[in-house]
Amino acid sequence: KLSHASVQVTNGEAVTEVLASTLAGIFMAGAEVNGKAIPTGNKPIFVIPQDPTSIVLTPTSPVMRSGGLASTNIHAELYDENLNVTSDGVYQVTFNVSGPGILDENLDEIPNIEGIQISTVSGTFDLPLRSTEGTGDVIITATYQPLSDGNAEKQNPTITGQTTVTVRNDLALKFIPE
Repeated sequence: KLSHASVQVTNGEAVTEVLASTLAGIFMAGAEVNGKAIPTGNKPIFVIPQDPTSIVLTPTSPVMRSGGLASTNIHAELYDENLNVTSDGVYQVTFNVSGPGILDENLDEIPNIEGIQISTVSGTFDLPLRSTEGTGDVIITATYQPLSDGNAEKQNPTITGQTTVTVRNDLALKFIPE
């Protein structure tokens, strides 16, 4: 989506913001007049993703051993409606855990608010999850609340993602000779 109203021309060079309607990333552009290509300099065009519409959480391992020594990473990604990773702003995501697992509280940017608050500018991050003495399912929930644009008629919906890691006490390493 090209905002014609935001195009600024300086010394024959047009500058604007391009918002992805399908694919975000870096693109090269050409120009033509009446179907004939005209010479252009190879200038990259940065197409930015839209605002986040979903959060996907993926554990490195869906199972951990109980006892408090086992851990796995929870990989989080924020996507726009076209499945582009949102990487054009600062996004603060709140993580909550229920069940026999603990998130690293040292990563919490706002300790006086419930949950673990972490900011990302790349749209992705990894968060370590550690087991406890208990067994069962650990449910990890990530929530992102977009900032209001001041328009009371348009409410920005809260975006939530969730994953589960099972903590068991019957896991053991088994070495098999060749």
